[in-house]
This record gives sequence, C-alpha cells and structure tokens, in this order.
Amino acid sequence: MYRILFIIAVLPFLLVCFLDGDVNAGEVSFIRETQERFIGRLESSAFIPESLVVSPDGRHIAYTVRESGKKVVIVDGKPQKPYDQIRYYGEPLGGDIFSSDGKRIYYYGREDNRWYIVIDGKEEHSHRPSPDHFEWNGMVFSPDSTRAAFVAVDDHKKQYIVLDGIPLSKHDKIACLTFSPDGKQFAYSARDGEKEFIIVNHIKKKEYGVVGCPQFSPDSRRVVSIATTQGQRMVVVDGMEGKLYDRVFPRHWRKRVSDKNIGFSSYTRFYYLAQKGQDIVFVEETITPH
Repeated sequence: MYRILFIIAVLPFLLVCFLDGDVNAGEVSFIRETQERFIGRLESSAFIPESLVVSPDGRHIAYTVRESGKKVVIVDGKPQKPYDQIRYYGEPLGGDIFSSDGKRIYYYGREDNRWYIVIDGKEEHSHRPSPDHFEWNGMVFSPDSTRAAFVAVDDHKKQYIVLDGIPLSKHDKIACLTFSPDGKQFAYSARDGEKEFIIVNHIKKKEYGVVGCPQFSPDSRRVVSIATTQGQRMVVVDGMEGKLYDRVFPRHWRKRVSDKNIGFSSYTRFYYLAQKGQDIVFVEETITPH
C-alpha cells in the first residue's frame, strides 16, 4: 500500500520533469523497480554456464555439469544419467529442449561412440538421432506436451522422423518439425535430390527448388510456407500459390519455425513483408470461397 501511495505521489513530479526538462538542470528522474523470483539452485561447481536453459513457463531449469570425466544434465536439481558427451540446442530463456509446460525434456547423449536421444530421462534405442539436428530443431513436443517427434538417421544416412514412436518416410534431408497449435496436425520440410517440399499429416505437397518452414495458422486450420520458383519467392497457403516476389521475409524462413514469419489476422486473412524490385511492400491476402 505504501509503495502504491508513494508512486502516485511522485508521478506528477516525474511527468513535469519529463515534459519540461527544466527541473534539476535538465535531468529527468525515474523510479526503477526490480523483482526477482527463485527458479533453481546450481548443484555443482562444475556447472557449464552456456548449458543453462529455463523452461518456457519459467518454472523449470536444466544445465550440464562435468563430473569424473563425464557430463551430466541436471533437471530441477535432479541429476540424469552420465554420458561421454551431451548436446542440445537452447538459448537460456528459449527453453528449446523443454516442452511448453516444462514437464518434459529432451537432449542428446553419447556413450561408447553411439549417440542417443534422451526423452524424459529415457534413451531411445530403436532409432539413432541425426547429427545434423543436434543444434537446430531436431526434436519437438506438441503444444499440449502429449506428443513428440524427432529426426533419426539410418545406416545409409537417410533421414526420417519418428512421430509418437512411429517412423515415417525417409528423405535426403529433413527440417522444420512443427505441430499445429491444437497439437492434432504435424508438418515438416524435406528434400530429395534437387527438390524440396513440405509434408503435412503424412501427405507430400508440391515440389519446389526451395521451400521454407511450414507454419500453421493460430486456429490450426491452414498451413503456409514460402517457396522459391523461377528465381523468385511466393507464399503457398494450403497448396494455393501466391504472387511472385523478389524476396519474402524474414531471413530465417528456411531454418527456423516461427509464428512471426507469416502473420494471421483471421482464418481467411494473412500478411507478410516482401521485396518488389527496390520496394519493400506489406502484403495482405484474403482467402474467400468460390
């Protein structure tokens, strides 16, 4: 209560300082308030700083420590199985290795020259993880945290996805694993030879020279991607090709799944940035039945 009254009391003074700029020889004073919330405690002095990852909900913490020549992932203070080497991708506040609710986690562990994908502390022995995906989108949980998918590789270096424990079709290259917001649909991009395409719910879509990451609309009813043809780019929505542009933004449209690549204002309206000659244009499209 006292803090609220104090802020109310000084607010007019701050406004005068900001607007006039003449109080205290032109200096403006501000109130800065800092709050801290305990997340977790480091359980070892052998902590590897760059390994720290916090779950998306901010309630769980994971990091790696060195112990007796091995590496161990610590999740919420509980040590996992030691490995010769451990790899995972995740910014400190990104929480890429956690599920959205922070209750599930994955990483890669190497033992006796063999890599395993470790999901919720259990090794996957039936499928080998793909080294190409150790640091970029090689595993993903559904938004409701009930489903999981990861990229595996066979003895011939062909890549395939294991979805809910079931292996899918094999390809030369796989990227951009993504679940729909409702968790019921799944899509990814793939390459065979010189052609790239996206696969949605096990159905292969049209081939292009280059395709970007598939992206679902917020209501999970549509899927969009950026494709390159004839040296130009376009946005493809549910298989419907859009207008060709010299460039469609953003920069990481081929590698990173993001709901900010294409914006949706409704089920039938979406927008994006494009380059047309020397002009940057804001493109808004509407899909109507006919």
